[in-house]
Amino acid sequence: MTLDKLSLLAQLLAAGLTCVVLLLFVRHSRRLDIERVHGWLAISIGFSLLLFGMLLEITFGNPEFQNLLPGGLRGIDELLTRYIGQLGAVVCLAYGFARWMPAINELRETELELRLAHDVLERRVIERTRELEDANAHVRRENVGHERLSRKLGESQRRMETLLGNLPGMAYRGPCRPGHPLEFVSEGCIELAGLTADQLLQGTGIYGEMIDPLDRERVDAAITRALEQGERYQLEYRLHTPSGALKHIWEQGAGVADEGRLVAIEGLVLDITERKRSEERLQLASLIIDNALEGIVVTGPDGIIESVNPSFTTITGFSADEVVGRMPSVLKSGRHDPEFYEQMWQELTDNGNWRGEIWNRRKNGEVFPEWLTITAIRDDEGGIVRMIGIFSDITQRKMTEEHLKHLAHHDVLTALPNRSLYLDRLGQQIRLAKRDRKELAVLFIDLDRFKPVNDRYGHNIGDLVLKEVADRLAESVRSADTVARIGGDEFTVIVGAMEDPKDARVVAEKINSEMCRPIEVQGVSHELGASIGVSMFPEDGDDADTLTRRADLAMYAAKTSGRNTIRFYDAELEK
Repeated sequence: MTLDKLSLLAQLLAAGLTCVVLLLFVRHSRRLDIERVHGWLAISIGFSLLLFGMLLEITFGNPEFQNLLPGGLRGIDELLTRYIGQLGAVVCLAYGFARWMPAINELRETELELRLAHDVLERRVIERTRELEDANAHVRRENVGHERLSRKLGESQRRMETLLGNLPGMAYRGPCRPGHPLEFVSEGCIELAGLTADQLLQGTGIYGEMIDPLDRERVDAAITRALEQGERYQLEYRLHTPSGALKHIWEQGAGVADEGRLVAIEGLVLDITERKRSEERLQLASLIIDNALEGIVVTGPDGIIESVNPSFTTITGFSADEVVGRMPSVLKSGRHDPEFYEQMWQELTDNGNWRGEIWNRRKNGEVFPEWLTITAIRDDEGGIVRMIGIFSDITQRKMTEEHLKHLAHHDVLTALPNRSLYLDRLGQQIRLAKRDRKELAVLFIDLDRFKPVNDRYGHNIGDLVLKEVADRLAESVRSADTVARIGGDEFTVIVGAMEDPKDARVVAEKINSEMCRPIEVQGVSHELGASIGVSMFPEDGDDADTLTRRADLAMYAAKTSGRNTIRFYDAELEK
């Protein structure tokens, strides 16, 4: 390597090292005190001298450079490198380190303190971080709790709003002042009072003004009295809605106290108009039931009597205490067989009602007819919950019906069967005679010398004579035979189930004999007689009309032949 190259390399190294040392010095000098600056500067100079000595040693150690030096200067390289470069470098480095070492030690101590402080700070940061994390976790838990509480409160508020909205009436809150001023009402106010919540809250005491004037003072007094005594209050009053409707109101409320002082009223208002109407209907129904002439009995679905009305007692003789809790069979008369009651209950179950005539027994044992209607009351599912029986005593009606029936089929004067009943019974006797292969006879009787009695003594005496004739005819025949008056002074007799056809003549002769005996009426003796015509079944006919007509023909033949005679029908009478 040439001298120029070595020199250049040495210069470059020296320059580079010097730059590095200066940069380090500039960088650290700002943070160091003067002692450290001196130490650092001395160290920098020592390193520069050391580098300078190396550079000189390289330079003077070059043979080419030695050849260029004069003879007296050839030993200067050792002086410069060994004493100036190396010794100067040692002195500067020693001085620099002497100045720098305390600073280094102090720096180490400071670094150690800083490291310890850093560790403490780091631990504190970790601890604080944990505390913050715990706090954050607690906050999160608190937030979750608050969120849950908020949700619960929201749900509770919604449920409360829903509950208040679904109340059948109106919930309210207002200050403790007369006149019903309000500060809160539920949505039920629209249906109850006909006004919205805003409308009711706009005016002071607007609700109180809607109360009927006749009830207003009583309502205010009752509320004031209840609040003064610290009690709940309940009242009923009438309310006039803006639409003009009159409603019956039920209100219940209580005072709200704050530190022992009443500050508000809270309560509930219900529209009981329908209930009042129902109560009125029930009262009316109760009055109707209590005053009804018909007996009314109410039973449960099992048929046990639950209540009866006063007419039930009047008709049957049983008091309510004697029949409530018992079955209606207590009234059974014994006239109906089990099938009758089975059909009754079957129809009641199928159709929900039964009506008809039934015979029952009074408390005194008397059997009487009644017209009974039973109605089953069903619930929404169709099950029977009550049965109501309404009945009336039809004894008088039955008697009237029997009387009318008697009048329809009997002679008014003599009470004997009339022509209609006579023909009906004759038809029955013919059917029996055909079945039993028996004979029967029809006797047609016309009184002799009866017209002069009417003409001379009048119809009243004539009627009395006819009644006596009827009695004698009834006594002259068997109980199974029929005596009838078919008009005026004409009578018929049915003699049924004869063992011997001669029995008809025996009966006819007995009747003729009775008719010939004098009849005394009001002290006057009347002598009559009878013309009797007889037709026989089956010889003279097999139906009622034929037998009657032919017996009539025979009677006219007897009357023509001289009165008080008996004539049997024969075919010659038709010629």
